[in-house]
Amino acid sequence: MRKKTLCLVGGGLCLVLLAVQAWNAEAEDWTLKVSVDGARVHLRPDPSSPTASAAAKGTILKSYARVGDWYRVIIEPGKEGLLVIGYIPSSAVDVVEKSQAEPDFWKQVSGEYRGFGISLNLGGGYQLFSGGTITSGTSGIFDQIVDMASDSGVITEDINPKSLHAGTSMVGDVVYSFNRRTGLGLRLEYLHARSSSILRYNLGDPYRTYSTWSTPNATVFVIRPGFYYDHPLNRRLTLAVNGGPALYLVTFEYGHEFIGSQGINTLSLKTKAHGFGFQGGLGLEMRLNRRAAIFLEAQGRLGKISAFKGDETYYRTWNLQAWTVKTKGFLYYLEEGEHPGLAVLEEESAGKLNCRRATLNLGGVNFAAGLRVRF
Repeated sequence: MRKKTLCLVGGGLCLVLLAVQAWNAEAEDWTLKVSVDGARVHLRPDPSSPTASAAAKGTILKSYARVGDWYRVIIEPGKEGLLVIGYIPSSAVDVVEKSQAEPDFWKQVSGEYRGFGISLNLGGGYQLFSGGTITSGTSGIFDQIVDMASDSGVITEDINPKSLHAGTSMVGDVVYSFNRRTGLGLRLEYLHARSSSILRYNLGDPYRTYSTWSTPNATVFVIRPGFYYDHPLNRRLTLAVNGGPALYLVTFEYGHEFIGSQGINTLSLKTKAHGFGFQGGLGLEMRLNRRAAIFLEAQGRLGKISAFKGDETYYRTWNLQAWTVKTKGFLYYLEEGEHPGLAVLEEESAGKLNCRRATLNLGGVNFAAGLRVRF
């Protein structure tokens, strides 16, 4: 998990550096005055490229980009009604004014792409969340296993506990824009979180090591309609804001197996639940061309999911005897004993114990990066 975090942070820093470079590259504009008669405006910054237009001496031009000794200029429609975008050599113009003022993004006709007003965002990232009583319950079960190992007389070699607080994500947005800045869309997410607490031990023979894995696993499908707003910072960078109510469809599973000197103890849980919450975030987009952009975003999330319902299977062998207990019901957080735990109980059984419905708290933040394409 640490490697994934470092990769995400490194990728985010790369995107930020690219964005800063793009910001600086777009931070200047020039007011030019044609200094020769019939100055040629070429389609590319190359004297051998086709001529797009000609500018008379004394013509005032605006440029927002420079490639070597060439200025990229826009010549407003003339009698023919054509907008000409091309490059003029620096030898054919004089710089009247050089400014740090940013051009109006939406007035740059060449950079605007209207299309059908639909855009698609695809990306992936890393999520952090609170966890709730499900996280504390699975940690408590592992502590119970460690105590069980000590009581059975095994020799402990290594204990490596981990909590269910983080995972990976895949995100996708389909957005319909009403105008250049606002739109409505649908966000779909797949979140996956898994942790593995490990206990390594032996039964008196140091050359034969056993391992017990305690593995909580949560998968979450998110459906979130929302409002989207884009605020251009300059010709390359856009600040993107979105948010709305979210439906969470959650599957929680847990399993462990402990092999002791006198028997085997295994537990498996599989439960499902759904609930509502809210998601909203802030992102930075850097345009690659008229239709595509890369984005880096942070999404905040609120949502507590309870009423997990499913099955529990408990299997145990002891002194050459074996038995299996299967239970259907709701997932409960048990507070009896030295360590908390989780169990699927029928409602009648739960009423006799010190317990409450287990809750998965998804409140946290999700960091993601990806690609946006406009259609």
